Amino acid sequence: MVQVVRHTAATSCILPLMACHGRMITTVEGLEDTAGPVYDRVRALHASQCGYCTPGIVVSLVAYLLENPNPTCHDIEHSFSANLCRCTGYRPILDMAKTFAVDLEDVMPEATATGVRLSSFKNLNVHALKEPCPFPPELKSGPIRDLSFDNT
Repeated sequence: MVQVVRHTAATSCILPLMACHGRMITTVEGLEDTAGPVYDRVRALHASQCGYCTPGIVVSLVAYLLENPNPTCHDIEHSFSANLCRCTGYRPILDMAKTFAVDLEDVMPEATATGVRLSSFKNLNVHALKEPCPFPPELKSGPIRDLSFDNT
C-alpha cells in the first residue's frame, strides 16, 4: 500500500514500461497549472533559447521542488545533473532555478540575470506550486499486483 506519494523525474525514452507499473505518470502537459511559476521565471530570466530542453528542465525542477520544498542554492545546483542544454548554457537555467532557494539572498544578494534581480522573485516561492493532479486512489489503496507476461 502506498503511504506517501513521491515525485521523481524520469527519462521516458529509457524507462522500461514495467517500471511504470503502479505509478502515475505526469508529463509536462499535465503540469500546466503546477508549473506556472517555473515557466514564468524561465521567460523572465531568459533561461531558454530554442526550447528543446525546457520541458525536461521544468518537469525535473517541479518534481524536485515538490519533494524538497525548502531547497538551498547548493541543493538546486546538484539537482540538475541529468538535464542537458546545448543552446542556453547552464548559468541562466541555474539562476532561474535558484530563485526557488531559501538562501538566495544570502548566497547571491545582488545577483541579476538579464538585468532582472533574482531576489525579486523571492515572494514567488516553491509553495506557489500547486500539487499536480491527484494520485489515483486505486493505486494508493491496495497492494500492487505482480506483473505477469505469458505467450497468450
